[in-house]
Amino acid sequence: MGNRNLKEIAVLRSIVMLMVITIHFLNLPHVCLQMGSYGQGFYVIWRAMLVCAVPCFMFLSMMMVSYHAKEKEGFDTMKFFKKRIYRIVIPYLAWSMIYLAFYYVVHRYTKEDFAKASNWIYWLGYGKANDHLYFMMIMCQFYLLTPLLYPLAKRYQNSLGIALAIGLLPQVAIYWLNRLYIHEVYPLFTSSFAWYWCIGFLGLWFGFEYEKNIAFFKKHCKVIVALNAISFGIHFFYSNKLWHQLWEKISFDTFPYTVNMYSYTLLCIVSLLLFAMKVSDSEKDGFQNKINGFLNEVSKYSYGIYLMHPLFMFVLRKKLTISNPYLWLPIILVTVPMLTYLCGVITKYGEKLPVVSYAFGVSRKK
Repeated sequence: MGNRNLKEIAVLRSIVMLMVITIHFLNLPHVCLQMGSYGQGFYVIWRAMLVCAVPCFMFLSMMMVSYHAKEKEGFDTMKFFKKRIYRIVIPYLAWSMIYLAFYYVVHRYTKEDFAKASNWIYWLGYGKANDHLYFMMIMCQFYLLTPLLYPLAKRYQNSLGIALAIGLLPQVAIYWLNRLYIHEVYPLFTSSFAWYWCIGFLGLWFGFEYEKNIAFFKKHCKVIVALNAISFGIHFFYSNKLWHQLWEKISFDTFPYTVNMYSYTLLCIVSLLLFAMKVSDSEKDGFQNKINGFLNEVSKYSYGIYLMHPLFMFVLRKKLTISNPYLWLPIILVTVPMLTYLCGVITKYGEKLPVVSYAFGVSRKK
């Protein structure tokens, strides 16, 4: 495989981080603008088109597991789990407590809420202490399954067709099982790893032959872009329908929407990875160097940025109550990178503090 610095991964991670914060920021005009207005529709659909962001993080996380394991010529289960305890379990529990304490202070929760065991199961068992923490709970589930998934992905590392079949066919079955049976007794099923099965498995598979897979997709770049454009159009069509459902009584079959959503997500991941490679390999002038430096910093501290940015979004949600749709666009374009930078700076210094560093997945003082 070759031991090289994957500059494109750093670029991709930073792009996806900006997408995630944009998604959460787009909730603001959704609430503030008139229901059913074209202005609201623009921001609601924009948000829907960024649906691939968090799954991309899942894909990258699983991909790097197999990539690094192959470099080290083996998968050490004990070392893997020990590292994940520091990297994800401790930060997950720490930030769950931070958000629960924060929501107690702002009176979202009361002492009576904290006295109910069912609430704690909901908050900690499903990643619901804050909306974005579900990602960490799903990754915990994937990591627990990695010792079982690793040999399966490794066995078919040279077969794209079989990997797609293992990833996508069970995903279709999972959709129908949930639609017909599971959702009636287990409505939180879509917050589990099973709903993202194809993302996690294909990410793990991709990392085994990373260079080979990248070369294949670069060779067929035009096909990937064309398929992505088609999938984009379909996803836009259904996103518009979902927006209309906010105030109109319309219905549609969610199966083609869901199938396309998985396809759109996977195609976006590959397209963004190819784009990140082009950005990282291009010659840079002074301005491009500054952009590249910003992206590197975002990538380096993306974990902390992801964990803490909803705290600032809570404040912005209280302060920004603008009803003019035209003002929201410059606000988003300016505030998203500024908020990202601020969270990155806090993370940078937080990681240096002996105790606080554990909340950012750092097990030692830097």
